[in-house]
Amino acid sequence: MRKFLIIEKINIVDANAFSSAYTVGFPALPAWLGFVHNLERKLSTIFEDIKLSRVGIVCNTFDSRLFKPNKFSKNYVIEKRHPLVKDGKTDAFIEEPLCSLNVSLIIELNNLEKFEEIDFLKTLSTLLKSGLKIASGDIWSFKKIYLKNIDEDDPSDIKGLLAKINTGFAILNRSSLIKEDMKQTNSTAFNSLLSYIEVISKASIDEEKNVSWTNSKRLKGWLVPIAVGYQGISKLSKIENQRDNGVEHRFAESIVTLGEFVMPYRLSSIDEMLWHYEYIENKNLYLCK
Repeated sequence: MRKFLIIEKINIVDANAFSSAYTVGFPALPAWLGFVHNLERKLSTIFEDIKLSRVGIVCNTFDSRLFKPNKFSKNYVIEKRHPLVKDGKTDAFIEEPLCSLNVSLIIELNNLEKFEEIDFLKTLSTLLKSGLKIASGDIWSFKKIYLKNIDEDDPSDIKGLLAKINTGFAILNRSSLIKEDMKQTNSTAFNSLLSYIEVISKASIDEEKNVSWTNSKRLKGWLVPIAVGYQGISKLSKIENQRDNGVEHRFAESIVTLGEFVMPYRLSSIDEMLWHYEYIENKNLYLCK
């Protein structure tokens, strides 16, 4: 028997829309697992030994703060205006794409049995209303939170849980597609990723010289590039003016792979959509898998 915490339809405003080091879109996976980790740390001060081990993310609605004058132009980021500095001049800013979205989270719980579930849900509700952020965005509201036990041997239990969140799309890991393509074509990982997300447009002219366009992709499905962690590129050490003097510092680069948005009813197992941390020490990899 497994226990899950479901937070339905969280409204998040002004979240960071950098989905990877190269792309703008759905917030990167470390932002979501970072929120769950932060939630676990705050809850563990009251509910000792509690663990929020894995999380599934379902996007219900998504609205990026971008402007596109016409269908042939590129997207422009709509920036927030910063307050004026002391001398009355405009403050410098770093271009940051933002988005507003509505998501549902499915979080696997461990070590909750010895605590009262009602107390746990009340404490969690208070925390969510206390100013916690997700991907730097503010939590404005959420529909409801509840706990659900799942018997893995009972398919109706899994279908019942997935039906609760079937109004959106779950983000899944599709790095296996890149690995297979690299073996078959002997291409680089970056080129393999591009081959899955590129859209090829072709024009055709009929006898009356009317032009029509057709778009095609290599594979059907809602495939997107998404950041799933970091790779360390320096040794662990202490540096000047680091944020936390009690923790060693390491420079790192973003790890980008292929993700896919899938409606939950298409999943055969709840584990297909659950993300967790993994540290591979010999390769200096900090991953969301």
